[in-house]
Amino acid sequence: MANDNIDFKNPDEVAEFILTEGIPGGIAFKSERRDDSLYIPEIDMILTPVVHQLQDRSAGIAFYMRSEKYDKQLFEYSMGMGSDGRTAVGMALASFLFSFMEGFHKMTAKEDPTEIKTEFAGKSHEWNVYLSNVTGMGLKEKTEENASAYAYWDLLKDEIMKRLGNQKLALVKVYASKSPKDVICEVRIDDVSFPELGEMVKTIAEKWNVEQFISEKQFFFIEQKEETYIPSEYDGNEGWQKLRGMVLDYLKMFRMASTQELYERLPYAAANSIEDPVIAAECYSFLPEMAAMHAWGDRMKISDMAIMGLPDGTETKLSVYQLSDFLKLDNVLGDIISKGDFGDETDTLLKELIGCSSIYSAVNKALEAGSELGDLIISNMYYNMGEGFVLR
Repeated sequence: MANDNIDFKNPDEVAEFILTEGIPGGIAFKSERRDDSLYIPEIDMILTPVVHQLQDRSAGIAFYMRSEKYDKQLFEYSMGMGSDGRTAVGMALASFLFSFMEGFHKMTAKEDPTEIKTEFAGKSHEWNVYLSNVTGMGLKEKTEENASAYAYWDLLKDEIMKRLGNQKLALVKVYASKSPKDVICEVRIDDVSFPELGEMVKTIAEKWNVEQFISEKQFFFIEQKEETYIPSEYDGNEGWQKLRGMVLDYLKMFRMASTQELYERLPYAAANSIEDPVIAAECYSFLPEMAAMHAWGDRMKISDMAIMGLPDGTETKLSVYQLSDFLKLDNVLGDIISKGDFGDETDTLLKELIGCSSIYSAVNKALEAGSELGDLIISNMYYNMGEGFVLR
C-alpha cells in the first residue's frame, strides 16, 4: 500500500499500513505477517496493532504483544500528534519503535545492562535492567536533573526493586506530562499503575517550564537472570489453564457460600478442594480485593503495599505484586469475567466479590462520611493468610 494512497482517517487502511510498512520498516527484528499480526521469530513474539482513535491531528495506537520467551502479555498505547493525520500516525509509530521496541532490542542484544539484586521469600534474585530511549512531545529546557537517560531510573529504582518478586521479566513504563493547567505522571509495572511512584515522577515534571504541552515516556526492561529464576507450575499456557481451572472451582464454591457462616468456612472448604493450598488461600484473600481494585482503581488511589499475617503468627510488609501468583490470578479473574464463564450470573458474581472486599467497606464508610472517591487513599491493606499459605 503506497503511503500516498492511504486514507489516514480510515482505521483499516492505517492498520494495514502499520503491518506492511510502519513496523517492518522501523524495527531491527525480522518479522512475518500473520493475519492482523506480526510474528517476530527472533524473540518468539506476536505483535498486534489496533488503531483506537484517528483525528485530524492526533492518533492513538494500541500494541498488544505476547512473548512466549518471557511467558508474558505486553501492552503499550502510543499517542501521536501532528499537523495532519499522516504525521500523527507517524509520531505514534515512532514513539513505539524508538522507545519500546528499541528498548526490547537492547535487552535481546544484552546491550549496556545495569545489574541489580533483590531478595524475596528468602530467595535471592539477580536482574539485568535495560533502559529505552526517552521519547516525548514538546520541547523543554535541559537541566542537570533531567539531562541523563538515567534520571527516571535513578529516581525510581529503589521503589521498583521493592516490588520485584520472582518473574522472568518486569516491564516498567514511566510517563510524565505537563501543560499550563495540569501535571499528569504515571508509573506502570506490567501495566499496573503504582500511584506512589507516579507522585515521585511528578517532582521532576513540575519543574518544567511549559508554554503549551510537554510529555516524556521511557521504559525499563527488567530481565531476571536464568540462574535465579524459580520456575512455577503455572508458567506457560498449560500452567495458565491449570490455574484458571482452580480459580473457576473456587468461584463456584464462593457462589455457594450464601450465608456468613458458609463464607467464614470457605477457606477451609477451598483448602480441602483445591490441590494447591497456597492458591486456595490466595483466592479467598485476593480475588475480592482484585475485583474492587478494577472497579475503583482509576478513581481513587490504592497502594500495592500490604501487611500480611502469616500462618506462623508473624507479619511481613510487602508489595502484593511480589507474589508470583498475584498478577496471574488477577489476569485469570479478568479473563473469566470478560468471557462470561458464569453466563448471565457473571455480573452478579463480580458484584458479590466486590461486596466481600475490605476496599468496598472502606469506600462505603468514606462516602457515608461525606468524602469523595477521588480523595480516598487506601494503603497498608491487611491480609490474614490461612493455613497452608507460604510466600513464593
